[in-house]
Amino acid sequence: YNLFWHPLSSYPGHPLSCCSRLSWLWHIYYGDTHLWTEIMHRKYGPVVRIAPNELSYIEPQAWYDIYSMKPGRISLSKELEGHVPMDEEGIFTVQDDIGHARIRKLIAAGFSNKSLTDQEPRLNRHFDLIIKMLARSHGKVDISHWMTLFSSDVISDLMFGQSFNSLHRGDHHTVLVFDAFFAFVIVAATHRAVPIVKFLVRAVPPRFLPWFHQAITASNELLDKRIAKANSEPDFLKTAISQLNATNGISRTELNATAIEILFAGTETTATLLTSAVYLILSNPDVHKRCKSEIRNAFAHSYEINMSTTLVLPYLAATIEETKRLRPPIAITFPRFTRPDGAIICGKYVPGKTFVGVQSWSAYRSKDNFTDPHTFIPDRWMAPCPERYTGDKKGVIKAFGIGPRSCLGRNLADAEVRVVLCRLFWNFDMSLCEESLKWDESMKTYGIWRSPKLWVQLAPAKVEKRVDT
Repeated sequence: YNLFWHPLSSYPGHPLSCCSRLSWLWHIYYGDTHLWTEIMHRKYGPVVRIAPNELSYIEPQAWYDIYSMKPGRISLSKELEGHVPMDEEGIFTVQDDIGHARIRKLIAAGFSNKSLTDQEPRLNRHFDLIIKMLARSHGKVDISHWMTLFSSDVISDLMFGQSFNSLHRGDHHTVLVFDAFFAFVIVAATHRAVPIVKFLVRAVPPRFLPWFHQAITASNELLDKRIAKANSEPDFLKTAISQLNATNGISRTELNATAIEILFAGTETTATLLTSAVYLILSNPDVHKRCKSEIRNAFAHSYEINMSTTLVLPYLAATIEETKRLRPPIAITFPRFTRPDGAIICGKYVPGKTFVGVQSWSAYRSKDNFTDPHTFIPDRWMAPCPERYTGDKKGVIKAFGIGPRSCLGRNLADAEVRVVLCRLFWNFDMSLCEESLKWDESMKTYGIWRSPKLWVQLAPAKVEKRVDT
C-alpha cells in the first residue's frame, strides 16, 4: 500500500523508505541522517520521500512555503513527535503558534540590536578572557572544548546575569542539557516509527530520568537566583521575569523550559560554528592567509576588535557565510505537518497529515543550488562575485531559519563568531594537528553535532602585534 497506493506514492524515493520508516530510524540512531538525505536528494531530486508520510525538500522556495506565514493562509502545524518530560514547553518546543508568539514577545527584547549594544561591555569581558586563557594554554589545544566553554559563559551571563565561569573551571554545566537533548532526539525518532514508545516514556516520572532531572534542577536554581535580583542589569530574561505569572505573561514552568532551551541553543550552535570556521580556515591555506592578512592589517591592537569594528571585514564575513553553508550549525530537518486539507509546496499539492521540511545540509551541498558545492570557497560571497559562482542560489541558505520561529539569537551569534575569530587570528598563529586533519569525517548529528576534538597547535603571532595580556 505505502509503495503504490499511498497519497505520496507519486513522489520519488527509495522503495524501502517509501514502505517503512525503519531505514530513516536507523540513520537517526547512527547519526548520519545528513549524509543519507544528501545521497537521497542526489539520486531522486529536489523533493524526496524519505518515509511513508514524510517529504524532504532542498529548493529555496520550500523555506517560504513550509515555514513562513502568508496572508490568508493557515501555517503548517509544528508537530513534535515524542514527549518532553517537563511540565510546560518553552520557546522552541511550544507547538501552538499563539503560545509561541506570547513567549517570543517577552524574550525578543533581550535579543534586539539595542540590547546587544547595551551588553557589549559584558561581552567584551568574555572576548578578553577567552584569548587570555588560550594564551596561557598555548601549544596543543582542543579548540572545540574552548569554544564550548566560551559560548557557555556568554549565554549564561546574558541570560541569568551571572556566568557559569566555565573558562576558569575548565568544564561546563550544559553537558547535562546536551545529554538530555540527545536522548530526546532518539525517543522522538523512535516514537515516529514505533508510536507506543511515546506512552512508555510518558509513564516514566522525570525523577527516573536523571539526565533530564538534573538539567531541570540546575536551571531552577539559577532562575531562583535571577528572579531574586529584581533590579539586576538588563539581560535576556528581564522582560519575561517582569511578566512572570501575569495575564498574557509567562508561567514559571514555561520560563524554566525556555531558559534550558536558550542555554542549550546559545552554547552548542555558536560553539559549533566557531569550531567549524577554525577548521575550514586552517584546512585551506589560501583562505587562512587572506583572513589573517585582512584581520592583522585592520587592527593595531587586539582590544580594537569589537562587534562594530569587525563589521567592515568583507573577507571574514564571506568566510563565515561559507562556513554556515558547508557546515551548518544544525544539520537536521525541522518538520512541519500539513493540515488535513493539504498544502501547496514548491508548486505541487502535498496531501494532508504529511511531514515536510527543508534538509539544510543537503540543500547547501546540492549541485542544483551551488557550483562546486563541496568546496570551501568564501569568494562566492564576495562582491563582485566571481562569474563561476553567479548562478549560486544563495537564498537557500537559512542558517537561522525563517518565519515566526526563526532564531532570535542571530545577531548575538554573528557578533560572537566575528569577534572571536578576529581575536584568534590576530593574536595567534595556528595550524591543525595531524590527528585533526580529517576532523569533519567522523562527525555525527543528533539534532546538534557530536564532533570529535579539534586539536590545534597554538603559538603567539609572529608579527609585531603580540598577544594582549
